[in-house]
Amino acid sequence: MKIFSVLAILLIFPLFSCSEKEKAEPGLKKIDLSPEQIEIVQGMNSFGIDLFSKICVNEEPSKNVFISPLSIHMALSMTWNGAGGETRDQMMDVLNYPSYDDQEINSAIKKLIADLLSADEKVETVIANSIWHRDGYAVEEDFLEVNRKYFDALVEAADFDDPETVDLINDWVAETTNNRIEDIIENIDPEHVMFLINAVYFNGIWQKEFVEENTEKRPFYLQGGDEKEVMTMETEGGFPYTPGNGYHAVELPYGHGNYSMIVLLPDPETGIEELTGMLDGEEWAELTASLNGKRDIHMRLPRFTFEYDIQLKDVLVSLGMEDAFDEYNADFTGINQDGGLYVSEARHKSFIDVNEEGTEAAAVTSVEIGVVSYDPDRPVFFHVNRPFLFAIRERTTNTLLFLGRVTEP
Repeated sequence: MKIFSVLAILLIFPLFSCSEKEKAEPGLKKIDLSPEQIEIVQGMNSFGIDLFSKICVNEEPSKNVFISPLSIHMALSMTWNGAGGETRDQMMDVLNYPSYDDQEINSAIKKLIADLLSADEKVETVIANSIWHRDGYAVEEDFLEVNRKYFDALVEAADFDDPETVDLINDWVAETTNNRIEDIIENIDPEHVMFLINAVYFNGIWQKEFVEENTEKRPFYLQGGDEKEVMTMETEGGFPYTPGNGYHAVELPYGHGNYSMIVLLPDPETGIEELTGMLDGEEWAELTASLNGKRDIHMRLPRFTFEYDIQLKDVLVSLGMEDAFDEYNADFTGINQDGGLYVSEARHKSFIDVNEEGTEAAAVTSVEIGVVSYDPDRPVFFHVNRPFLFAIRERTTNTLLFLGRVTEP
């Protein structure tokens, strides 16, 4: 089994050359993207933010949300390689792919993954793809070969009638996520003929770790004004910082600096829902472009750990991916030329742990294929004591790997 080592973090990037300050950072590796990669990453980032916004609107306002846009995009991209007709066009539109041919798109993705894999040896990253199909079911070899070649996908024919096959797939998921996500498949139904799965794992140590002795219970103000005492970390130093339109943002780098977490704290009069609603590709581009210089920051950030699980069918349909989930209109003749296939469900599970040392994160996406049937010298006090957004990115490409909302640490 080949396992890619990469981080899933996706942030919109307006510029693909890093600033002079970033170039000068010791250990920071500059990644140059081709024009095709630039357009694809821009599209991936836009897809991730649109998806995240839709999910946040549909979830309870008090619920934490955490997704890997890169993981979801990868699983759907493997599926797209088997789509045709209007199904293909809709998926291409939702995934924000530019109008290149298949080989150009797949080649650009393959190179981007390779670039991200080698970005920072101090950050442990994994991205792995696999395709599991019912033994005896005819699958087009071209479809399997494309996903082997460009996504390095493990392809396995398995006995879908054997209950142990569920364990076999879930064991692969657990292995690739360091056991942070132990299962993605609950059962295999008679109509299931294929599962396309992406798994992502990330473990990064802060460049400037929080001192554990400084961590203590401090108030965190929940939605509606209630107060909760939470274990809150504290540090002080020079970090990229920018004020935005109704919020402030601080960037906390990992390892050599290629990967970072950006924390977006809404102003008290703005609130988390309004901030989520205003976040789009253009806003993200302006934000990341302004995170160049460093300011003295007195930082307080809650420790937080949580898991998230979502069925993606409804939100993907609402974004325009309708035919893929329609038994009668879906066209996946690239998977089986006889047709009759559709996406019965797309499921996403994630895990995040942020502590004094750094961040551990994991995400898995499964696509189930069924057959029919200010003052520059003044320290900035950045005390995260109310609901906030956060993201993890690779800084020189601005590829956004993770995006989350914390309403209750």
